[in-house]
Amino acid sequence: MITPSGEFKGWKDMTPAERKRDQLRHFPTLLARWAGGRASIWELTVSLKTLTVRVERSGIQGNLDVHCIGPSHIHGPVFWDNCEITVSLAADDTFIVLDVRAGLEIRTASVEVTEHC
Repeated sequence: MITPSGEFKGWKDMTPAERKRDQLRHFPTLLARWAGGRASIWELTVSLKTLTVRVERSGIQGNLDVHCIGPSHIHGPVFWDNCEITVSLAADDTFIVLDVRAGLEIRTASVEVTEHC
């Protein structure tokens, strides 16, 4: 992460809040690449408390997974077309995974976004 003074700050030197903000900068590019695809609640595990939203696009090989680690609130459809998922930080430093058009809202302690799982 680059600090406001222009210095590099390594992951181990960041506060938890800075780490979360640093994570956020990677998400928009990946999420935009898969916008318009068909999304679904792919996996929910109780023991590990994880929820995975998978996005696939017709005619494109691969997928995008949004892994929600420690979800505390889940609201929305099980699957939907024309997704437009965003990830942001709430005031309490939890992540919010949203697709406004679909009515999806997930509040979670941590998020990972990965392609081609």
